[in-house]
Amino acid sequence: MRRKWFLLLLVIVAVGAVLVYKKRHAGPPVSLVPDPVPGQFALTSTAFRNGGPIPPFYTCDDKNRSPALQWRDAPRGTESFALVMEDPDAGIGGFTHWLMCDMPGTEQEMSPGVAAMDIISVPFSAVQGKNDFADVGYGGPCPPPGKVHRYVIRLYALDATLDLMGGFAKYQLNAAMKGHVLGEAGIMGVYKRAEEGS
Repeated sequence: MRRKWFLLLLVIVAVGAVLVYKKRHAGPPVSLVPDPVPGQFALTSTAFRNGGPIPPFYTCDDKNRSPALQWRDAPRGTESFALVMEDPDAGIGGFTHWLMCDMPGTEQEMSPGVAAMDIISVPFSAVQGKNDFADVGYGGPCPPPGKVHRYVIRLYALDATLDLMGGFAKYQLNAAMKGHVLGEAGIMGVYKRAEEGS
């Protein structure tokens, strides 16, 4: 009987050691967005590269400002753009960090630090939705300490303007975009907050 308990204890210790090893030696998170292909609709940022770390400046640990974004080769017939930023590693359904729509179809870039307002006029006219922090506009990465999370920004090229009210929800944006998406581009960054007490 004692031998059985001893063997069970050995198995538990071994499994725990394996899990700790995997956690410490795990590779970088898998990117959810392929690298841009020349000639195709693409989204980039001067703040971070696709699959790379997001600087603290753009997170809840610092200024919490939205990053600069650039895009190119939007599909012909694009009337407006919509933007969604999400954390897919934040549990079931993920966590929405930023929603925007009715960005003019002629635009190709967004400067950093977009104001947290329903309706913005700088760097262009657009409407912002409510994120899962229950705030309008951008809410930067703010994962639990010690865990790497992925943050995906997707830009949708649309054949219409959506005319949503400021503070709209993600489900309202998804419903309004249905049947109007001409193309999609994206970029992913990662962020890890320091362990508490470290």
